[in-house]
Amino acid sequence: MLVLAALAEIPWRGDDFGHGAKVSGERTRADELAAELREEILRGRWRAGDRLPSERELAARHGVNRLCAREALQQLERLGLVEIHRGGPRVGTIHSASPDLIAHLFDLSSALDPALVGQWLDVAEILFTGAVRLALERASDPEFARARELLRALVASGAEDARYFELLDELGDLVFAGSRNLVLRLIRNGLRANVLARLEGSGKRLRPVRAELNELVRAVDEAIADRDPARAQESVRQLFRSNRDRILKGLAKKSARTAG
Repeated sequence: MLVLAALAEIPWRGDDFGHGAKVSGERTRADELAAELREEILRGRWRAGDRLPSERELAARHGVNRLCAREALQQLERLGLVEIHRGGPRVGTIHSASPDLIAHLFDLSSALDPALVGQWLDVAEILFTGAVRLALERASDPEFARARELLRALVASGAEDARYFELLDELGDLVFAGSRNLVLRLIRNGLRANVLARLEGSGKRLRPVRAELNELVRAVDEAIADRDPARAQESVRQLFRSNRDRILKGLAKKSARTAG
């Protein structure tokens, strides 16, 4: 249920900071320079603790002014990849970086990295099954009733039903709203904004096997009737694991075909 609801497409774009043609152009060049340095760091050219070129050196090497070079370094500093000290910029540790780095890790290759996708799904499982548990503890009776309607509608939908994923999207939104936890919802938004476009583009939005979905509906219905958060959470976790396995096996097969 929620592993699929997690793969719902949402519109997202960065803020536009442009203030006039010259400044907008300089920021665009700064973005390009930051992206180039970021990729070099993530690919291992620069390692944690290494000193990066100074603003002056970057400006001369890339044919930009120092303001542009400074902005590029500050972008990497905000990302947590660079530490700017009096002695010059140095590469930080990836493990200390911002969660915004996740999207850039996905962008390192044109093909999805199964290991990285697996790690993302691990986090998604923790997040979404936790939301299910909280929702069972805190949601209102009308929310419970609507969730059960959506689950039954998912089972009834045909393989080519265009509304299938619309139902999933509504169900995911309903579960997170029912958790009554703003921080949890904001973390979910961050994961979706950073990663989902990449997963969507690779066709990894899978449907569960109908028999599994039938079992989930039965288990969740019983858990709602009994107000049993642990049982509902475990039911969703099992479906999550099944879909996770299918996604990773599909990626492995695709990688094998590409390598062959």
